Amino acid sequence: MNWIHENHSIKFGGDYIHTYDLINNLFAQYGGYSYSTLTNYLTDLYLSQNPNTVSQAHNYSSYTQGFGRSGLDFTTNDYAFFVQDEWKLNPRLSLTGGLRYEYEQLPSPVSDLVVSSIPETGSMPSNKTNIGPRVGFAYDMFGSGKTVLRGGYGEFFARVINSTIYNALINTGSLNGQPSFTYTSTSAGAPVFPEVIPALVNTGTPPNSTFFDKNFKLPEIHQADLAVEQDIGWNTVVSVTWLGSFGRRLPSFVDENLPTPTSVTYTVVDTSRKGPLANGSTFTTNFFAKSTASSKVCPSQRPDCNFGSKTNIFSGVNSNYQGLVGQISHRLTHNLQFMANYTWSHALDNGENNQTGTSANALVDPTNLRAEYGNSNQNVPNRFVLTAVATAPWHYTGLKSYLLNDYEISPNFLAQSGLPYSLATSGTLSTGLVNGAQLNAVGSGANGSGGTGTGNGTFRLPGFERNGLQQPNTNVLDLRLSKRFTVAERVKFELLGESFNILNRQNVTSVNTTGYFIGTTTNAAKQVTGNLLTFNTSSANSAQPLFGAVTNSNASGFTYTPRQVQLGIRAQF
Repeated sequence: MNWIHENHSIKFGGDYIHTYDLINNLFAQYGGYSYSTLTNYLTDLYLSQNPNTVSQAHNYSSYTQGFGRSGLDFTTNDYAFFVQDEWKLNPRLSLTGGLRYEYEQLPSPVSDLVVSSIPETGSMPSNKTNIGPRVGFAYDMFGSGKTVLRGGYGEFFARVINSTIYNALINTGSLNGQPSFTYTSTSAGAPVFPEVIPALVNTGTPPNSTFFDKNFKLPEIHQADLAVEQDIGWNTVVSVTWLGSFGRRLPSFVDENLPTPTSVTYTVVDTSRKGPLANGSTFTTNFFAKSTASSKVCPSQRPDCNFGSKTNIFSGVNSNYQGLVGQISHRLTHNLQFMANYTWSHALDNGENNQTGTSANALVDPTNLRAEYGNSNQNVPNRFVLTAVATAPWHYTGLKSYLLNDYEISPNFLAQSGLPYSLATSGTLSTGLVNGAQLNAVGSGANGSGGTGTGNGTFRLPGFERNGLQQPNTNVLDLRLSKRFTVAERVKFELLGESFNILNRQNVTSVNTTGYFIGTTTNAAKQVTGNLLTFNTSSANSAQPLFGAVTNSNASGFTYTPRQVQLGIRAQF
């Protein structure tokens, strides 16, 4: 509703959204094998073809399978109320102020899925203090209407997405829900490729659990901008704008059932001598090892023997974005309209997670959230955009008008920095030499944490900056040409031709982020004698690195494609 009183324009209102979700989604119902190398997969594929060797087909890194009910239904209710006052203080100054309240009502836990030994599975977050202020102003600096200073600030709250809620409701670790089990190739009860475990049985492998942190809060975003606009005549405006967006309490996932880390040392193998670590050097990092206790005594060989991963959905991630935008825009006059802008920006965060569901552990080092701080997955430091529309300036009459009038050409050009990526690893130290003893890693990655990492690159190598590397710059030019025909006053046709990426530039959309493979050396008795980090190079040419090599280009939907040309006709009547 809107109420105008003197120099005030007051708006107030609210929103209510009721969402009913019926989800039938049993993750990994038919099992899933993960391999660290193609060679290991092909080996198992070969061994599985022969009844005499199928029992040896266990060269995979991990196997995961889910059991139990197919899903459940639940509801969420979103409430929001706002009030805003736009105050015309004088002809040169306008002020805006307001408040917005938001509340997301989550469902209650499912009673038969609550795990008594994990109290967090018996409650869901309930944040009722989400009040966000908004302020803004517009000031005509010289009273001419040509130079305007604008600014604003607002606090906003995001909601918990329903897929995350679903995981916390059903994947509590209760056998009444959707218990999932993860095996390494050496685990008791682990299948041989390509077997699928037929039913939930007491294999001795404990289930995983997912729950909300007891202090979980809704994500919070602070946004601000400050801009100065100058009308320079000829229907043209130039502006400079500062933009800021600061995320607080963003969600992520951490495995709380990990042991106190020890340390592990690797020897680097890099015959190409082109990797970031010197050939023959050593690399030491934290290591999360399974307990030395027998799996019969402690099934998970973790601190809590009754569970595998215990994933805490916590709200502790911060993000910081700042950008400076210069823009010039010209409204359509003299048959020409254009807009061009350049943005310099930097986006940083300590592990912003883009997943719609949950992962067992998103942190490479669960003991050090600060180690995740680095460039955002969407960090694009430089971006330039140019769009224009030009119409034919001539106006012929007679027969020539049908052939030569009403042409229009519209180019669009985009150039920007490439997306960032991280130095990642592949493999699991299933049996490694740790402080002189042979120990198994809890999960994948160089430190055995199973932390996938939140950068562009899975299982980042600890100690290296998250998203510290950058793909090649991209640019794309699109062009549209059209010709209108007027048959009658209300009947018009338009012939048009469009070309996307008209220069057919190869815009890189992904690169190989695997920098090192994790492995071991053994003696004649097949005892582990050392741990290896082997740099990723071509099997045909060991001097040719594969790390950073292009794996895909022009493959991101509409923005980046191979050159495409399309013709069309449009009728208006």
